[in-house]
Amino acid sequence: MTRNHLMTTIRTALLLAVAGAMLTGCAKGAKRTETVTAAESVRISEAHSVAFEASRIKDPAKSSKRYADALNRYDDFPAAWNNYGVSLMQQGEYLDAEKAFARAAEQSRTDPRPLFNRGLLWLNRHYPADARRYFNEALNRDPYYLPALRGSVECDVMLRENTAETLDRLRRALMMEKDPKWLERLESQRVKIQSQLSVPESPRSLDEVDLMTPIHDAAGMPVGERERQMIEEAVKARPAPAPVTPPTP
Repeated sequence: MTRNHLMTTIRTALLLAVAGAMLTGCAKGAKRTETVTAAESVRISEAHSVAFEASRIKDPAKSSKRYADALNRYDDFPAAWNNYGVSLMQQGEYLDAEKAFARAAEQSRTDPRPLFNRGLLWLNRHYPADARRYFNEALNRDPYYLPALRGSVECDVMLRENTAETLDRLRRALMMEKDPKWLERLESQRVKIQSQLSVPESPRSLDEVDLMTPIHDAAGMPVGERERQMIEEAVKARPAPAPVTPPTP
């Protein structure tokens, strides 16, 4: 397998996270209290309408403004907060995106997507330990949320901290994975991690591993450096938006 093929394989590492979130069907948007006044009902309906419009806009700068408008009308709206964070992250507004994902996660305590997006944000900023924390929190909400399983495993690989828990997450991912490129990646990691766990070794840093590993790929690139580049390509994926349903007439 060539290096370009490997990098293409891993480039899709978190991209398919979007697929599950983009499925058609009903999704909870704004939460409604038990007693809703007529004025509140109007604001909720308007917020849904604006957020649905924002979900159809491909330009992150424009969609973020529409999501902000929806949240100004009604802010107890986890799907809008999550998607607002997505559009902000796509523009490089990481601090505000982090706040938006935190708000979405707080308002919707069973949805793994805001926590996955927080993990992806930290991973894109090259903080794999922080990213892993949020990926694992997403898995606490849904142990079979495939994007978070992938992200958590990639963080363990990047940090060289593979454990029995890593292997367990790999097996769960393999049970659900359908993409052939991902299947190849996960199965390859499973074999490596099983081998590592069967023969305990003292922990080494990435630089130490690179210096001690004489093996090179077909292009002459050290294996350790190739792995780093593959992982960097993997995290250039889109975050997971939450579907917003149109308002009921």
